[in-house]
Amino acid sequence: MSKKELSRLQTAQRVLDRSMSVAEAATILGLSTRQVKRLTRRLRSGGAESFASPRRSRPPNNAFDASTRARVLDLAQAAYVGFGPTFLAEKLAERDGIAVNRETLRQWLIAAQLHRPRRRRHQPRPLRERRARVGELIQADGSPHRWFEERGGACTLLLYVDDATTTILGGLFAEHETSDGYFELFERAFIEHGLPVALYTDKHSVFRINNPGSMVDDETHVQRALRELDVELICANSPQAKGRVERANRSLQDRLVKELRLAGISTIAAANAFLPGFLAAYNQRFAIAPREATNAHRSANVSMLAAILTKRYQRVLTSELTFQLHDKIYAIDPSPLHRLRKGMRITINLPRTGIPEVLHNEHRIITRFVGVRQRTGLIVASKELNATVDHCVATPKSTAHTPPKTHPWRVAARLAQAQKAARGHL
Repeated sequence: MSKKELSRLQTAQRVLDRSMSVAEAATILGLSTRQVKRLTRRLRSGGAESFASPRRSRPPNNAFDASTRARVLDLAQAAYVGFGPTFLAEKLAERDGIAVNRETLRQWLIAAQLHRPRRRRHQPRPLRERRARVGELIQADGSPHRWFEERGGACTLLLYVDDATTTILGGLFAEHETSDGYFELFERAFIEHGLPVALYTDKHSVFRINNPGSMVDDETHVQRALRELDVELICANSPQAKGRVERANRSLQDRLVKELRLAGISTIAAANAFLPGFLAAYNQRFAIAPREATNAHRSANVSMLAAILTKRYQRVLTSELTFQLHDKIYAIDPSPLHRLRKGMRITINLPRTGIPEVLHNEHRIITRFVGVRQRTGLIVASKELNATVDHCVATPKSTAHTPPKTHPWRVAARLAQAQKAARGHL
């Protein structure tokens, strides 16, 4: 018997023994006096066994049959490998027409050893209240991950999340977390939604200069672009501080990976085409309403965004009117149309197309490519280091040694060929 049934049995027995009144029993059990009288009559006629539920050990009326459970478990081991109970319940209802509660699925998966419950260690942290309006604070971050599992290489998902609503306002798959990737993401988001008041990021070198010996006025390309757009850049001191985008990354590493698998996507281009539809459904499910209905976004000058959201460099001309950019040497031909000379500063805009645009006093200068500077070592950004090493491992250098021309073997071979040619002429 359960505790409830045992308590009712003991109370009804005390009523029959006249050690307790019906009214007192009703107060203790939280029942009416009529119900207490029914319990005493049941005890007289059927004894203590009558207080046990007759449906105990019987399957409930709403239980699933064995075939449905077997089909769900087969799908969990085939098309939905690695799906958690909540996401699996959504996909079964959406794709297969099987409506199963997520807690029921959890028990089935645990019993079949397809899911292991995870203990969450909650570390108390001070909670920061969300911003009141959309566009007051945007959290941006990159998430390097095996998004295509074994079907493709690793890449990075750049996210642009609103703090007030947890809405993912933009996303972009890129090879690495670079300035060009964020410029493309920001340009799309600024055109669609407008300019936010502030941008909240981590301390990655894309967003701030981490060299202790840097000057106070030094800034990264992203810092300079956001300053020109009047968007405040704030760098978080810990990942937990920007928890909205960190939790979005964790959710997408589970849900989006499996959606890409179901869609058979294995390339960055196909993933970027798939991403807007996925984010629309994701936002519809998880986004919340802001406390205030007004939008804090400001309208952006679309014609100026491409010129601002680009890498910009300053160079000094040499006596030959040349300059270097990323180990590439460019030259400016002498012309009466400009009065450039040694020591003059020029501005170079390097858009994502890779074709530099040279300016002097806001006038465009025509340049020509001269050559590439030879370096003894390759300079690689920290986020691109693993990809560079993987490329070196995939294309190992040849270990064969080619002897010089003065080597005795090569000299002897040339003499033998000359003698053979001489005999042929004779």
